[in-house]
Amino acid sequence: MEFICTSTEPVVQTKAGKVHGYKLDGIYTFKGIPYATARRFHMPEPYAPWEGIKDTIAYGDTAPYMEKKVNGFNDVRIAHRYWPQDEACQYINVWTKALDTTAKMPVMVWIHGGGFDTGSSVELVCYEGANAARYGDVVLVSLNHRLNIAGYLDLSAYGEEYKNSGNSGMADIVMALEWVRDNIAEFGGDPENVTIFGQSGGGGKVTTLLQMPAADGLFHKAIIQSGVLYGGPSVTKQSAQDIADMLVKQLGLTRETIHKIEEIPYSEIVDAYAAIRPQINAKGYRASFAPVPGDYYAGSPLETGFTEHACGVPVMIGSTFGEIPNPHFPKKKYEKSEEECLAILRETYGDQTEEIVSEFRKAYPDKNLLDILLADIRFRLGNIKMLDIHAKQASAPAYGYMFAYDFPYNDGEPAWHCAELPFVFHNIELVPVCHIPEDGERLQNEFFGAWTAFARTGNPNNEHLPQWDPYTEGNEITMIFDSPSTAKKDYDRNLVNLVAKVNGKLDFVK
Repeated sequence: MEFICTSTEPVVQTKAGKVHGYKLDGIYTFKGIPYATARRFHMPEPYAPWEGIKDTIAYGDTAPYMEKKVNGFNDVRIAHRYWPQDEACQYINVWTKALDTTAKMPVMVWIHGGGFDTGSSVELVCYEGANAARYGDVVLVSLNHRLNIAGYLDLSAYGEEYKNSGNSGMADIVMALEWVRDNIAEFGGDPENVTIFGQSGGGGKVTTLLQMPAADGLFHKAIIQSGVLYGGPSVTKQSAQDIADMLVKQLGLTRETIHKIEEIPYSEIVDAYAAIRPQINAKGYRASFAPVPGDYYAGSPLETGFTEHACGVPVMIGSTFGEIPNPHFPKKKYEKSEEECLAILRETYGDQTEEIVSEFRKAYPDKNLLDILLADIRFRLGNIKMLDIHAKQASAPAYGYMFAYDFPYNDGEPAWHCAELPFVFHNIELVPVCHIPEDGERLQNEFFGAWTAFARTGNPNNEHLPQWDPYTEGNEITMIFDSPSTAKKDYDRNLVNLVAKVNGKLDFVK
């Protein structure tokens, strides 16, 4: 293993100035490259050029959270970490094996999860991009951007300068993609072959970018991982402005004094928002943040359909079998008889149990019956509906997937929210639960092979997986990553619809 970080090597010339990173085991790494600056609630501007060489060997600050983040999945399943926070959080990280403008490697831009409220490019240990660059011959990019109040509070009614404050977090990502377009060739990447991919809130941001004219042409393929939630209140222009009015009033500001909101300590604004949450809930509004529909963002494809530009972008859309944790899931499921399993299921599904069991056995013939209690509804329904819309509208192909593998954890637990990430990043060695004889390496090859093949060509098929056809009307194919992985046609639509009728009020646990 070789480490290089001299005063002159490695150094790359970007549009704004020279950046200094390091090389470890054949991979060049640049962390914390600034790509933008912004006044609070204003659109971002390109980072000012600098003289000399800027050290970019440590991650930049991450966006402030509104409350302490709780890791509901524990570090055995998906290890977390946290970093210094600041509103000035517009930073990019790059991993590559060649600083060569002729290399033209596919570029994969990772957009982190955490809804639109929390998260960062360093939050999960498995976000490290060195292995993706090493084994995938891609340039891996990740980024931080504004979140929650700073990224999505709609103050547009208070003046033209705040016209897009409700989407300033997304505007940051657009500027990061512009940075990629303008600079990534110096890092060996092809600016004409950029794939954006994200999970959870990151998947939601990928969907949002597909619906934003400002992002058109800045990426060429998109992967949405557990990012299409179905159901629950949507953010509307009216709800976003009503919430902003509540907050402005709570802060003691008026239209004439609104500029003071740019100087109030962030913690005070957070406290004021906490104080108005009962009002937000009383109106039936969404209390967490999200992009605001309008001229800048066309709205969710589930509600408005895909934009003309989005219809020409190849997509992959999928989720995991057991997204939502169930703290009451029975222990030792494999030791229970079928009669015991059915009795437990009837407590939840009542007289619908037999019908649900029948559909479950068709969809997942090898799974334990109790896994029905973990079967995700909201992401899976969202995926099916979005893929159906895409199949009707789009000219570019779409590929659907499901991660259904039963991990050797907690007496056997199907894939949860974030479970695919170590495999996608080729980082299973960093996550204890992924150390699975034979299946661990196999799943890593299948996931990583599919993601990098898609980034390279827009088609996820590769030597590690069976044939994976696009999702089309009449041939609604889903690749099920499991043991073994298989492709099935429209295999679980009846199941998720039945479960949703009985148990559709489950809330997603962050």
